[in-house]
Amino acid sequence: MSVGPRHVVAYSGSRAEFGLQLPLLKAIDADKRLQLSLVLGGTHLSEERGGTEWEVAESGLKVADRVPCSLAETRSATPLAIGETTIGMSEALSRISPDACLVYADRFETFGAAIAATQMAIPTFHVEGGDVTEGGALDDAVRDAISRLAHIHLTTNDVATTRLLRMGEEPWRVIHVGAVVADYVRNRDYAERDEIEDFLGIDLKQPTVLFTLHPTPLDMEATARESLGSLDALARLFKRGVQVVATDPNSDHGSDQIRAGLNNLARQLGPRFVLRKSLGRRVFHGLLALGGTPGFRLVLVGNSSAGMKEAGAFNCPCVNVGQRQRGRLRGDNVLDVGSNSHEIVSGAEASLFDDTYRSKIRKGHHPYTGRHVGQTVADLLASIPLDTVLLNKKSPHGELVEQGVP
Repeated sequence: MSVGPRHVVAYSGSRAEFGLQLPLLKAIDADKRLQLSLVLGGTHLSEERGGTEWEVAESGLKVADRVPCSLAETRSATPLAIGETTIGMSEALSRISPDACLVYADRFETFGAAIAATQMAIPTFHVEGGDVTEGGALDDAVRDAISRLAHIHLTTNDVATTRLLRMGEEPWRVIHVGAVVADYVRNRDYAERDEIEDFLGIDLKQPTVLFTLHPTPLDMEATARESLGSLDALARLFKRGVQVVATDPNSDHGSDQIRAGLNNLARQLGPRFVLRKSLGRRVFHGLLALGGTPGFRLVLVGNSSAGMKEAGAFNCPCVNVGQRQRGRLRGDNVLDVGSNSHEIVSGAEASLFDDTYRSKIRKGHHPYTGRHVGQTVADLLASIPLDTVLLNKKSPHGELVEQGVP
């Protein structure tokens, strides 16, 4: 272990988890007890997939190392990316020589980072373990695999805590810290209306759909249905005077057909259909904040986990399309619909124009809450003993062996 501040390496491989990690990273970076080394990989380093390293630079955080990986949208590319990230991260960790590692959520690139850290006997802290998706993405298996590897689990909700305990994780390893998005809401840390309008070139007083759709890698037929239904719904809403702000999907298998459909629709519909590879965290959260502000009419449509985890914290309505987020914990802001364009249009119009429903959302239940989550995580990283007791994880079946059960 290093002398002086405890040295923490954090890995980020995509725009989504970087936006949720940022309060943690800033709290670690500002804490004199800690030293942060940030390693980037995945879509941050790919211009074709958004090249979101610019957002990291905008945050003011320094990048200690970079671990590129393959991002072709084929089934074989995912295990290749895991392997490349594992190798690249092991080399980065050897150069950095940290005391601990922080990984976030359930992306396959993150899995590679977690494999490298844990197999190098580096105490690994995992945020967002215990969640469930169930919708045909690979997230659940990856998330649970990271949880079995990780040494400390920092959960965002009580249900996730319970799931990890049922998986056999020792109770002292599982700590409920809350949802990081609560820090953004409390601190009003997001772009204001004028900045967003200048960036996108639209008037946000007009009814607006914020759209993000990802593929369901285990069910390409569902991906096709949800993509076709959503794109048709966007065209119909557009003709009814609703403007659209859409972002490219992630880099999972099947993203290419969604991306092609969005590009084609953007060419057809013109400037009130705004399509960007990535909006950046500040603009995205600023739009969600307007969605929950009386006097503005904005709804998040698609199948992003942001509809469950982030939109609710801002009281922004979400129309959740299809099956990808089927098992995800959700609040009263979420309206679940199928892949039929009529259902999607009806859900979007209710979310935009039904004032009774919008008022209900502002008064409703939202499960992802927290208070000073970034500093809480920094305190834990600075204080938990990083010893062999932490590294020596028990098997969830160990007690059966002790009782003589083979």
